[in-house]
Amino acid sequence: MNSFGPRILIKTDGESSIGRGCVEYAYHYTHQMADIKRAACASAPIGAKIVRFTEGYRDIRRSADDHEEFHAFDITVDLENGHRADEAQLNTMAWRMKLFLGPDYGYLVHGERSGLHIHFRFKRKG
Repeated sequence: MNSFGPRILIKTDGESSIGRGCVEYAYHYTHQMADIKRAACASAPIGAKIVRFTEGYRDIRRSADDHEEFHAFDITVDLENGHRADEAQLNTMAWRMKLFLGPDYGYLVHGERSGLHIHFRFKRKG
């Protein structure tokens, strides 16, 4: 890792198996979502090379969820050793992010093998 910390990458449409990367629109963007990105980089595990945001806004479900309302990011981490962060590393990272950001945020670490990721969200009031 260089002195600037891990690199931030946003998944592109070309990298997606369904042709849609991590979608973000200025209209939806809030300081809470920017804070999630900042906290992810500050909380990344030792040896983190890339913090990758794989999902942001999406409007493909029939019921409202955190992504449809753009209150969540899905996050993975690539390590300098060529591996992805494992479940324990992602849980520690997410816990540190929540500690950094406070009670208005929540997370879930889930997925199988290469799909393992942090679902980190801002819990809106009301």
